[in-house]
Amino acid sequence: MASQVFYEDLRGTPKDPNFKRFARLLDAVDLKSTIARKKKRPLVAIKLHFGERGNTAYIRPIYLRQVVDKVWDYGGRPFLTDANTLYVGTRAEAVSHLTTAIQNGFAYAVVNAPLIIADGLTGTAEIEVAINQEQFISVYLSEAIVLADTFISLAHFKGHELTGFGGTIKNVGMGSASRKGKLAQHSNISPKVNQKKCTGCGDCVAHCAQQAIRIDPETEKAVIDPKKCVGCAECILICPYGNIEIQWNESIPIFLKKMVEYTYGVLKNKKDRAVISIPKWIGKSN
Repeated sequence: MASQVFYEDLRGTPKDPNFKRFARLLDAVDLKSTIARKKKRPLVAIKLHFGERGNTAYIRPIYLRQVVDKVWDYGGRPFLTDANTLYVGTRAEAVSHLTTAIQNGFAYAVVNAPLIIADGLTGTAEIEVAINQEQFISVYLSEAIVLADTFISLAHFKGHELTGFGGTIKNVGMGSASRKGKLAQHSNISPKVNQKKCTGCGDCVAHCAQQAIRIDPETEKAVIDPKKCVGCAECILICPYGNIEIQWNESIPIFLKKMVEYTYGVLKNKKDRAVISIPKWIGKSN
């Protein structure tokens, strides 16, 4: 069954500004029927990108507030959510991620909903979901997104190095994956240690649950055994110096297939879902 797609001309006027036009678009989407009314007060995940610190590549919080208020009105319990990034940056773990989100304007007083980092403190709060597709038998998704009763994707359009164009599928498929799931999409080999920068501190060795990392007695540097590595990607974040690196080796055609399969995994058990994509003049991309 084909999905319905609604558009709104957002070239506003003083009497009919974008804010009102966006409200009409939400009415057309009919969020009321999207929220599961059979269950009392369903948990509603509103998936978005909070933006990196210091840039403007995110949907403005005042537009998010309109969506949140409608979810509350229709009996849902909304929360704004995103998963931690695979790379080390201002959204790599939940403390920095939430701090960045609040600094970018997504405070409770503005958006009227709590912020929940979907894959937990360090990106390991995940649930394995069986999909039995071409690239993956199962996918690793952020716990909060899987457990939510209803899923709403709010995506902004952007240019992207691998996808060419990032929108809804990237927001759902890549954005909802745990750290392990993100690595599985980007790479088909284990991370590597930057031997020139490694200090041999041993933090990664002590943390690795698979005993896939050891200190080479000759070089006194950490080494990852690809045969033991399960691709959890935790070591990338654990290294206090950022010396464990992702090997971005997946080809673009396969990467795109993987991302689509992860999107399928997110939506597989979500009978109640809505997708809203925002043009760049509301959610800028820089």
